[in-house]
Amino acid sequence: MESDGVTDAELIRVTEEATTAFMPGDMARYLVLTPHAPGFVLMNPFGGEPIRYEDRSESLLRAADYFKAGEARLEVVVTHASGDLLVLVMIERQHGEVGGLPDQEWSLRVNPGLLP
Repeated sequence: MESDGVTDAELIRVTEEATTAFMPGDMARYLVLTPHAPGFVLMNPFGGEPIRYEDRSESLLRAADYFKAGEARLEVVVTHASGDLLVLVMIERQHGEVGGLPDQEWSLRVNPGLLP
């Protein structure tokens, strides 16, 4: 599928590369691959109120030391393109050392979308 020149295969590749950078704490690389729009809203996977960021870069760079080692693979469930929107529904299969804990699975279901 394609949305305004971006294919689902390209978005999957970039998302997987970004997730692979995130797990060992390479937040600078993650931010290059996954720029967040001003007003980005994050729902914490551990609960609590959603947080709106005008610039999430600073908080991610501060969190880099929390993540050590690890890697990720994406399992695509479905893709959908419509106009300038490309949506991927996928499962992240990842593991890493997070928060001082030994290496373990950290898989999540995610629904990234792209608005060029």
